[in-house]
Amino acid sequence: MTPPRYVVFSGSLGKGNAGDEELLAAFLRRHGRAYGGAAALVGGDRPRAAHPPPAVADWPLPLMAVGRRRWRGALARRRTRRELVRAAQGALLDYVLLGGLFGVEAHVRSRLREIEWAAGFAERVRFYFGDAYLDPAAGAPAPSLAAVARTLDRISAWIAVRSPAGAELLRSVGLRGPVHVGVDPVLHDRLRDGLPPRRPGSSFDLCVMNVCRNEADRWRPIWLGSAAAAARAGAAVRWVPTSVPNDASLSEDLMAALAREVPGARQELWTAADAAAGFADADAAVTTRLHGTIFSVTAGTPTLVCGYGAKLERLCDDLGLRDWLVTPAHRDRPDAVEAAVARFRRLREPGAWAWDADRLGARLAQHDAALAALDRELSDRS
Repeated sequence: MTPPRYVVFSGSLGKGNAGDEELLAAFLRRHGRAYGGAAALVGGDRPRAAHPPPAVADWPLPLMAVGRRRWRGALARRRTRRELVRAAQGALLDYVLLGGLFGVEAHVRSRLREIEWAAGFAERVRFYFGDAYLDPAAGAPAPSLAAVARTLDRISAWIAVRSPAGAELLRSVGLRGPVHVGVDPVLHDRLRDGLPPRRPGSSFDLCVMNVCRNEADRWRPIWLGSAAAAARAGAAVRWVPTSVPNDASLSEDLMAALAREVPGARQELWTAADAAAGFADADAAVTTRLHGTIFSVTAGTPTLVCGYGAKLERLCDDLGLRDWLVTPAHRDRPDAVEAAVARFRRLREPGAWAWDADRLGARLAQHDAALAALDRELSDRS
């Protein structure tokens, strides 16, 4: 009799990252029935008891093994491994990296160590719709990316990335095994019932701001300029962090700055737990986080995207919304408010902000094919 299969999730789980929580939920909705239980690596430096992330709170969990992807020390790694193997009680283990990224060299090295560690006890390692980018500091693949490719080949990992460019980059550094291409699973899941209608731009009563602690000093003029333009137009400003605590504290700081710049501005701060709902009734949004952007555009909200990294640019390419990227050329403009006013005016013109339905449909079909391939493998191994 084939032993049951359990799954170990690795991601920014259980600590207020709305995007990774949605990735986890998307995986379980599609593939959860293939497993008899689950564990997750969430916050903290050492394994300890913890409440499960919301997406798996009602799922059959033998144990929540808690650690970090960049934990400290061999002792902690051995302890985490023992806890995971004990929790599985003889079951086969799949190790799933949720939406991981290969880009900056330090992150690539960390991910390489994690994959090597996981391969020591997991029957199968799965890279679930992360992506690969050039190291922005070097404008070239991270030096350790070739070692990642060799390791993934050696352990016959199941690999899916969310862009054709990511797949090509992995092949360029030597990956020989198959790599599936799709989109971000949260985008796919939120569009499973079709494209949302674009809300008419006749009113401008509510603007959502979604910020990110990365490069905050460089993007601050854009965020404050956009929020001030919305407030001066009479719109309420809703700050919706999709990762806490850092993005929430940054939002609070920007709220205070806006109150000084536009006295009487109507503002509110939402929690990351309610992030997806925070975009649903907005007339416009300015987003910086990947999943904040996905929550916004899939709600039909006309969205300006702060393209601080390749992942936002690739997402806008998939959606046919590259014209709505706020690019680095805008960052240091002294007339940030006036520039924001012009962008909001254009954003609300009838028909100006629209999906490229054909392009997105083709990318979603790629994702469906990748999911079907994983379904077949899980079925064959059950």
